[in-house]
Amino acid sequence: MKKLAQLLFAVIIPFVFSCNAQESTEVTLITKAELEELLKNPEVQLIDVRTVSEVEAGKIAKSQNIVWDSNFSKKLDNLNKSKPVILYCKRGGRSAKAAEVLNEMGFEQIYDLKGGYDSYLKS
Repeated sequence: MKKLAQLLFAVIIPFVFSCNAQESTEVTLITKAELEELLKNPEVQLIDVRTVSEVEAGKIAKSQNIVWDSNFSKKLDNLNKSKPVILYCKRGGRSAKAAEVLNEMGFEQIYDLKGGYDSYLKS
């Protein structure tokens, strides 16, 4: 009986947990040069997660503003999960959090601009 219990524990329990596990997409940090290369692809969705006032002071061309806040995940309906998404904020903190949300929602290709908009302006 003990061996049967061990067998069940060794075979069934890992199977149950593996069925519930979701695949995770790796978020790729990119430089300004890599961003510019990726933007040559018309399928890329460039998302600025900064506040409206930050965006009014300047933004990367062709970016769409979706402000990072407590309702962020509810604002993503117009994005295509199978197309690449590039995120950026001022320095990288909010975009990293936004990338986690996109990952949890099943987006397939997620990129985060290393150092954010500040880094983009400096390089």
